[in-house]
Order: sequence, then structure tokens, then C-alpha cells
Amino acid sequence: MSITQFIHRGKHMYGERTAFVYGQRTTSYNELHERVSRSAAILQQLDSSEDARIGLLTAASDLAITLFFASSWAGMVPNYLNIRWSEHELAGSIDDFRCRILVVDDLFLDLGLALQRRCDCIEHLIYIGERENLPSSVLKYDSLYASAEAIEDDSVDIDGLAYINYTGGTTGKGKGVMISHRSHFAALNTIAAEGFVTAGDTLMALPLFHISGIAVSNSALMLGNTLHILPAFDPVQVMQVVQERQIVQALLIPTMLQMLVNHPQFEEFDLSSLRHIRYGASPIDQALLAQVQRKLPWADLMQVYGQTECVPATFLHHRDHGEAGVASGRTRSAGTPCLGVEIIIRDEDGKPLPRGEIGEITMRSSFVMEGYLNMPEQTATALRDGWVYTGDAGYMSEDDFLYVVDRIKDMIISGGENIYSAEVENAIAQHEAVVQCAVVGLSDEKWGEKVHAEVVLNPGASLSDSELTEFCRKYLATYKVPKSFCFVEAIPLTAVGKVDKVTIRQLRD
Repeated sequence: MSITQFIHRGKHMYGERTAFVYGQRTTSYNELHERVSRSAAILQQLDSSEDARIGLLTAASDLAITLFFASSWAGMVPNYLNIRWSEHELAGSIDDFRCRILVVDDLFLDLGLALQRRCDCIEHLIYIGERENLPSSVLKYDSLYASAEAIEDDSVDIDGLAYINYTGGTTGKGKGVMISHRSHFAALNTIAAEGFVTAGDTLMALPLFHISGIAVSNSALMLGNTLHILPAFDPVQVMQVVQERQIVQALLIPTMLQMLVNHPQFEEFDLSSLRHIRYGASPIDQALLAQVQRKLPWADLMQVYGQTECVPATFLHHRDHGEAGVASGRTRSAGTPCLGVEIIIRDEDGKPLPRGEIGEITMRSSFVMEGYLNMPEQTATALRDGWVYTGDAGYMSEDDFLYVVDRIKDMIISGGENIYSAEVENAIAQHEAVVQCAVVGLSDEKWGEKVHAEVVLNPGASLSDSELTEFCRKYLATYKVPKSFCFVEAIPLTAVGKVDKVTIRQLRD
């Protein structure tokens, strides 16, 4: 049994129900079953080796998700490649992953051709777009599909690899996280049991290479939902789709939520069908959370925390987003361990710490990764006795809520004091003129490191260094108050939409 069971079950239980809506194109569960089985035949004809792997370098689309499942059906291991990486970074992951088949769409045809020339493992380049007059080295999916005949499901055992998902890319080499079918099944069952994804029309506005995109798309199919797919996030397009198609639920990262509620056309759309808003991937500041609650008061909110190596790990449920949650500080937490997950905070020697003390967050569940591809040393560091060592710093409260305070490597040590940037960022975000901020440690001859903040202001707002310093002193100890500020139009983001602190340090240090 593999994740292809979603495709079989979809045909038998949901039949003519719509599985995908992508632009003007719709696909029923019956049609999805046929398309997956015939697409698998195409892939097997091109590569019938036992270790066959396929790279998908595309924007989110119905065909991309279809080929993800077709890969499993054909007994292959798929990898949604990071579409925000450079050619150099992509080539590094492809050389590591060794895929013989690379799939590209209109946006990435030229990049795919460059990678085909650069990576000797790529034998076949499949194009799923609309262009004609393609180079001779390119195979057009539509032409291949027209003559393909359905094959029986040839997916691997449940303990085999379901997919590989690369993380990193801001420092060093990206790591290929290996996820088994059994692990993915367990994760999606927890997502459904906790109500993170429920029955109803689901918006897909996340990139497929992000673990959240994989979780949302696959859990929606598992539940027989209709998945409305956008190739990229655009706030106006999101609002149009929610209004026109009566979308019930969506998972968005905080930067997307911010773009949505701050958009000048926000009030022009009826978003009342959007009853379930899920967020995660990076922390959300309290000011933004309050704004979302004020502008979308009918929606229940739920936060997820986890890593590609083990996701989900915690959920902050809607019941903890109310006044009591704000008063108790729970809305600043990542929630409580979800079904089937254990969390222990450990010191530098791996020993458990008492509640309230900050250390490294470690987690154990039935859906942890198998390890990092071709990286035994990194696997041994991150995965010990079944526990994932996350590299995140945090603490557990007495009532079992997890508070994530920073990445351990991002902790600022100034004058011998440990300073967690998230705490400083939360303080700065309380100022009404601030839209977004990011805090890093910069080199300092006297203190070792000094606290520095990048700040984005509301349009038309003005704020001086001294004013923001005085404001921070209301919330922070003196040694935690930033020693320098830089007011910018935008804060750099990584390929997965998180604040790129490496770039900030390089620019300011």
C-alpha cells in the first residue's frame, strides 16, 4: 500500500466529484484515476530502473500533482524541486537526487534545458506547458499521454520512500529529507484527526516544493475535497477565488496573510465563506494576528508548527486564539503537541530540561523522516534514537504549550547574555507604525554581538531610531533593545517565504 490509495479511494468513493480546479480546467476523481494510471505508464516507459526518481520543476498545477502521484504509481520516488532556487542550487540537488526524468512547465522550460545540459543524470525532459516548436530534446506531455494506456499500480511497499523534499539553501548544501509512505500516511491522518484540514473546498496557494504544500494538496485528496489550485500567491486572485468559488479553507504563511488583510482592495470582496484559516511555516506577530481576527472575525484560526523532518508537531487550536488566549500568552505559542507526537526540550548535552527553561526542541512520532539523502553524518546529528533534533530553541509551559523562541544558530549572545530575536521582534511589532521587522545579531567589538533590527513601516508612517528605542524599552530589558535599526521597504525572504537572516547579516555586518 502507498499514497496512491488516495487515487484509488477517490475513484471508488467520490467518482464524479471534482478533484482539481485549475484555471478553467476541472478534473473529477474518476478522471484523476485514469490520468494518474496513464501518466505512470509514460514514466515507466522512460525509466524502468529500480531506483527511478523524477524531478518536478513546476509551479503548482493539477498536472504537477497528478505526476507526483503517477510517480508513486510507477514505482518511482518524486521530488518537487524548489522553484525559487538558482540554477546552481537546483543542479546541486539534482546531482544529489540523480533523477533521470525532469518535468517542467512554461515558466521553467528554459531553466530545465539548462539543467539538462548541466546535469548528466537527466535523460528525459518532459514539458507540460502549451508551447509548440519545442527543442528536439524535449518531450511534450500531451503527445505522450495521447498514446499512453493505463497500467496497474506498481507502487512500492508502505515502508518505501514516498518522496524526497529538500530543505535549506540559505547556507551550505540543501538536505534531501526522505519521507516514507508509512510516515506520510501517519502525518496526514493526524492532520485530519486534529481538524487542520476538514471537508470542503480547499485553496492551494502554496508552492508544491514546500512541505505545507505537499500536506495540503495530499490531505485534500485523501478527504475527497475539491482542490482549487493557484500557480502562485497573489492577494487579489486569492480573494477573487475565495469569493467566486466559495472556498472554505486555506493554509497561508504569515507574510501571505499580511499581504491579504493589508491589500487596498480587501473590503471589495466577500470572503465570508472562508471559515477555516490555517497558518504556519514561520512565527506570526501579535499585531498581525489581531488584525486578521478583526478583519476576518468569522474564521476559525489554527497554527501548525513542525519541520519537513517531522510535521505536524504542534497545533494551536482556534479555542486558544480568543481573549483568554491573548491574556494568557498562549497566542504567542506554537500550541500543544499533536496526536502521536512527543516533545522534549533538551540542553546542549541532550538532557531533558524542566518546564520553562529554554533549550533545543526535540520531537518523536510515527512520521519522522527516514534521514537525509546521502548525508549520514547530518542524519546522525539530527536523528538520534528516533528523536528529531530540530535546531529550534524553545520551552514548554506548565500547561503543555510549546513556545518557539528562535533558531539556536540565530540566538544572539551579547555581553554574555542570550537574546532570542523572536522576543525582540514581538516587541517591535507592537508599534502601530510597524508592518514587519526582523532582528539579527551583528558583530560588535565590545559586546561580541549587538542586536540589530530591520523594520518596514506602514505607508506614510515615520519613525526614528530614538522613538523606536524608547518604545522597545517598555517591553524589553535594556540589553535586549536593538542597538541599531534600518528602515527598509521590504525584508529579504528565503525560497520558502521565511525571513532571510543570513542575507540581512551579510548586508549589515
